Amino acid sequence: MNMSKNWRQSRILSSQHRPANDGEEVPVRKTSMLVCLPPEILVVIAKYLSVKDLLSCSVSCVRLRAVFNDDFIWRRFCKPNIIKYINSTKQNNDVDYNISSLTEDLDPMCNQRINYIQQNQLLLNWKNGKFVEHRVYSASGLYYMCLKSGTAIIYEDIYLFLYDYYAHSIVVWNIEDVPFRYTDIRLLYQNFFYEGLHYEVVGRKLVVFEVGKLIQIYDINLPDKTLPLVSLMLVDQEVPLDKIPGFNSPEDVYAICYHRVIENNIYSYKVGKPILHIWDIEKGTKVRALMPPKEGINFYVLAAANNGNDLVLCLEINDSQRRFNALGKVYEVLTYSFSRDFFKTVWTNKEGSSSVYIPFHAVYHEHFVILFCHLNSYFIEDTSLSKTILVLYDYKWGVIIGEKSFPELVCHRQTKVVNNQLLLATAFCLYGLDLYTLDIVYSFKFDNGKIELLNVFDGNFIVTTPKSLLRVSKTKLKEVWDVKNRRRCMYMTYVFTSAYTNDSVFVNQSFTKMIVVGKGTLGVLNFW
Repeated sequence: MNMSKNWRQSRILSSQHRPANDGEEVPVRKTSMLVCLPPEILVVIAKYLSVKDLLSCSVSCVRLRAVFNDDFIWRRFCKPNIIKYINSTKQNNDVDYNISSLTEDLDPMCNQRINYIQQNQLLLNWKNGKFVEHRVYSASGLYYMCLKSGTAIIYEDIYLFLYDYYAHSIVVWNIEDVPFRYTDIRLLYQNFFYEGLHYEVVGRKLVVFEVGKLIQIYDINLPDKTLPLVSLMLVDQEVPLDKIPGFNSPEDVYAICYHRVIENNIYSYKVGKPILHIWDIEKGTKVRALMPPKEGINFYVLAAANNGNDLVLCLEINDSQRRFNALGKVYEVLTYSFSRDFFKTVWTNKEGSSSVYIPFHAVYHEHFVILFCHLNSYFIEDTSLSKTILVLYDYKWGVIIGEKSFPELVCHRQTKVVNNQLLLATAFCLYGLDLYTLDIVYSFKFDNGKIELLNVFDGNFIVTTPKSLLRVSKTKLKEVWDVKNRRRCMYMTYVFTSAYTNDSVFVNQSFTKMIVVGKGTLGVLNFW
């Protein structure tokens, strides 16, 4: 009888007794029915198991370890953006484990399981505050800045794009190891009102919004140091590269325009003209101009749904009779379907209400839209009113599920949904809300002056700036907290030339680096 027949025979006799040589019955060791299943069935079962369950099964039986030691099973736990980087980059931090010693007497681990171990080591480095830090100080005190948080300003994990105010150029830094100035991009116009300047990296393009309604698109050819201008457009029309406008009239320079980048499209509109212009970033061409279904003042996008096939929009309507409120304006939130060319109103201000809430942001997840509205308090004397309300809308069934009031939110563009929980931050507290009911699942309060939500490992980390040090001259202390375990991971002390300098914190796509940008200071923390 071969080995496989012996194994099946032991399963048959699992509930029986066999006699010993002396006639005494000895119980036979029972075999789990899980082990008896074919490998194909075990692989299907593994799709529903957590990492903890897979490890428990693997240590219980050699056969289960062999079946579960498969790239197909472990791939779903690995984040591609992390694995791609750590497999192509040297590790600066010391390794706390030796994979070969863990499997000395067993078959080698599959590649995806090794990748998961390395990914988990990166997470532990964040939780334990284990990093290698590099700082660069600008002797000339140049003002490097990016004014909008939550946007992508890092390309392929190692190229950082920062704005140099005095040179009016975007500086590309190489942050793979010790940061150094790699190349510069000279912008077309000197924008004295630099608060209106905004830029972000979209795929292999750098999109720059400058001088009101001007949009510049540069092709990123890194590591080649030339980044050519490939597209130039105004809000409503494309401009040939050989006919760059002069922008001498006040209407052009002071034109108030707003732009929003969602996936590979730019959504732009000029204040006072309710037309939404949609541009394709990759092609540099106009997709279409979208008109609202009724007369209005402003018309802008809040979010995209169904892979960009549907839009969530806001229409500002003039209420000259002040029938709705004392402000004389009404805000409606609409959904638009490109395939059906159809608008639907999903939310509007309450008629006769003394408070006016203005929609300013939305988050789309599965078939839910979470609408963010802030209070216009110009005519409001009641300070007890909440400054922000969240409206939960079911996009599939077309109904509003509920509303929730909160104090004023910060870093709303970094808000995300993790495990059916909405993570959002107010000035002094971080909340986790149940996506389906908007009930508070947990809250984490801080006696600090500033909270920044980091989208690292499903938003488990935040950066805080203690209130006591916000106005201390030339010193700023930043703390990084592990939200899940409610403990401080690390703190950093940065010296700036001014105590009132705005500073920003960014994380690259692989979560291996955290960048702290201030006036004349660039800090790079390497966690891998």
